[in-house]
Amino acid sequence: MIFPATALLVLSILITGPAISPSSALTGRVVLRNARWSAVQVEVRIGASSQCDQNESVGIKTLGRDQAWGVVSDQTICWRREQTPGDARAGWTPWSQTRLALDEVRDITL
Repeated sequence: MIFPATALLVLSILITGPAISPSSALTGRVVLRNARWSAVQVEVRIGASSQCDQNESVGIKTLGRDQAWGVVSDQTICWRREQTPGDARAGWTPWSQTRLALDEVRDITL
């Protein structure tokens, strides 16, 4: 059980504690939006390489119409979508990528 005095101490530590490291504080955000299709699969990878296939996969998500996927990182953010939404045999589009400035937010319509 947390008592009010303890809660206040924890809050003050969070607010006045050590500085947050650049890797966690200095990030940008890409917002991928599906405004065209009833549903589309999107793959995202994040890493240091400009060769997207070498970066770690964040995953594949299906975005319905008017849905968005926000991706936060201080590294290169790569994304691609299904070539023909709903037809897995058509493969993927080429990778798109960006590396954002500090606190930059980029809204991208797929």
